[in-house]
Amino acid sequence: MSISLALHFCIGPSLSGRSLSLANAQSLDCFMANFGPEPHKKHGYPGHPEIELSILRLYRVTKNPEHLEFARYLLSERGVTRADLGDTRYFMWEAKERGDDGVPETMDRLDDTA
Repeated sequence: MSISLALHFCIGPSLSGRSLSLANAQSLDCFMANFGPEPHKKHGYPGHPEIELSILRLYRVTKNPEHLEFARYLLSERGVTRADLGDTRYFMWEAKERGDDGVPETMDRLDDTA
């Protein structure tokens, strides 16, 4: 997403191709279909700031308010302990859900808000 958006901003939308912006929007739509605050979605976040930045850059191109709201959601979820995730942070909950026994004991004390 970052590379095609950088191309879009450097050489312009007419040269970088509308298909790149469309592909980015479709990828983000898939991500938004699986993550979010709704009960049927995962209440987590990727933990990669470059994804959040790319979503904000894509919003500048698409002007889709859902993209902006999703970026806001991801940023607000970072480092939050949630009751619906067993009073733990997303990454710890996710590791337990998949049965990951290799989770370091200190992982539940990681501060991913920095």
